[in-house]
Amino acid sequence: ERAGGGAERACANAGMNMRLRRSRIYDLAGELPEKRLAAGALLLSLLGLLLLLVYSQQQKPERLEISEIGSGHEGKLVEVVGSISSASARNGNIFINLCSSSCITVFIPSSSTDDFSFNPSLLQKGQRIAVRGIAREYKGEMEIVPVSDGLEVI
Repeated sequence: ERAGGGAERACANAGMNMRLRRSRIYDLAGELPEKRLAAGALLLSLLGLLLLLVYSQQQKPERLEISEIGSGHEGKLVEVVGSISSASARNGNIFINLCSSSCITVFIPSSSTDDFSFNPSLLQKGQRIAVRGIAREYKGEMEIVPVSDGLEVI
């Protein structure tokens, strides 16, 4: 009985040692991929940020005359220069009628009036400004919604 019990114990010990070795290998293998995964995720995140930076630097507005802006420019970044023929505010939104050879509305939503280096509500009739923004159609008419810091008094 002792010989049999010793053999069973030896088998049980061998099985336990095997399980321990397997769990250690699993732990080591489990840690290694987690570290590689974290390093890979960090590397891909940095690469993504770099690509966004490069892409944003290449986003140059298309410089146009106001008369050239049409539905083909909808959703595109444009830049125009003109003189303010009128400016008004309603419900915190600012509306500027900007003219050169023709006119276009510059719409500044109340949620973005703080996005500029100066208070756009202080703009006055006769001032010459450059506007960088997204062209869009509203009720059949084209308008420009300036991007952050997209207004410049000339």
